[in-house]
Formats: sequence, C-alpha cells, structure tokens
Amino acid sequence: VYKGVESLTALAGEIRRHDFHQEPVHHYRPRGELGDVMDAFVDMRRDVMRFEGNLTGQLALNERVRAELERREEFQRSLLNAAQVAILAMDGHGRWIMFNPFAERLLGWEASEIIGRVPRYGSAPQPDDSPMLVPPSEVERIVAALGRQRSTEVPADWRAMYLLAELDRPPHEAVLVHRDGRHVPVLLAMAAFHDAQGQPGGLIVTATDLTERKELEHALRDSEARAHEANIAKSAFL
Repeated sequence: VYKGVESLTALAGEIRRHDFHQEPVHHYRPRGELGDVMDAFVDMRRDVMRFEGNLTGQLALNERVRAELERREEFQRSLLNAAQVAILAMDGHGRWIMFNPFAERLLGWEASEIIGRVPRYGSAPQPDDSPMLVPPSEVERIVAALGRQRSTEVPADWRAMYLLAELDRPPHEAVLVHRDGRHVPVLLAMAAFHDAQGQPGGLIVTATDLTERKELEHALRDSEARAHEANIAKSAFL
C-alpha cells in the first residue's frame, strides 16, 4: 500500500510540475481501488498532455494570424498614405472613420478633426458635427433630387450620401469645400455597402484633385479667346 501511495504521490507531483515528457512506466501500480485511482491519474495526465499540445499549436497559429493581420494593416496604411487621391470612409452610423493624408492636404482638415464626427446640414448643432465638406447648395440640390426620385423626404445628412452612393453612378465631377471656404474641383466616386441585416454598413468616397486640370482648361480658353480677338483685330485692320 505504501509503495502504491508513493507512486501515486510521485505521479501527482509530475502533473503539478507539468512534467509530461514521458509516460510514467516507472511507477509501481498497486492493486485494487488504489490502482484504479492511479490509472485515472495516468489517463488524466495523457489528457492534459493532449490538451497542452493542442493549445500550443493553437497559440502558434494565433501568433501567425496576428502577424499576418499586422502585416496587412501596415500594407493598407502604406497604400492610404501613398495614395494621390483623397480617400474617406464612413461607418454604418454616419461617422467618418477614415481620412487619408491626401484628403488632409486637399481639404485642409486634420484627420483628427474629421474622424468620429457625423456630417449634418440644416439641423441644430451637435457636439459631434463634422465640418461640411460639400457646399450647402449642393446638399440641398441632392436632397431635393433624391426626394423627388423616392417620393419621400430625405434627411440632409449622411443618409443622403448613402442613398446617392446606392445609385451606383460612375465617377463624376463635383466640388468639395476646403477649410478656408474655397471650392475644390474633384472627380468624385462613391460606393456604399450594407451589413447582413440590410442596413447601411459603410461608405467609401474617393476624390481626385482636378484643380490643375481646371486651371489648364481655363488658361487654354483664355488663350483661345485672345487669339480670336487678335484675329478679329487683324481682319478689321486689313
């Protein structure tokens, strides 16, 4: 009996110390109920070994997944930082969740002044109001057009942006409002998506700066106008 108790105590000590490197073949197995208890300890030891092996494998897999997610997030940040177009994103509650560096340069706002805020127009001011990035006249025009199309009242806030994006229009010229109040010409593209319940799940907006192109077009029109006036003056002189 004493020898069996000693073997059982030694086996319990190995389990407590997490000493699972080899099978306990060196332990004396007593007969009777004490032997049955020892068999239960041995089975429990094997179960713990399997569990720890599975847990170690799962932890290693989790670490690989975490490293891959970090790599992808860093790659995404690099793309957003390097993009030469403004990229804005909104969540399903109308809050801006992305405002990349080019958007900061294009519109004069810091991302920290935009992210987490909600665009609203014509309502009582709220602490989380976003600066208006679309001219008020354009907001009114869009809301009125959507209201006529849907035969219902459309709120003059982020929900109108979702409805507009759902029309799946091709990229089109528009203007956004700079922090200093001037209008910035852009090529605007919008895409909305929904969650599993069919509710607004997100909105992505890209805006390509057309300022330089518009300036070139204006310079070209001026040049053509001056050439036309010169031709008229020449014909009159002759």
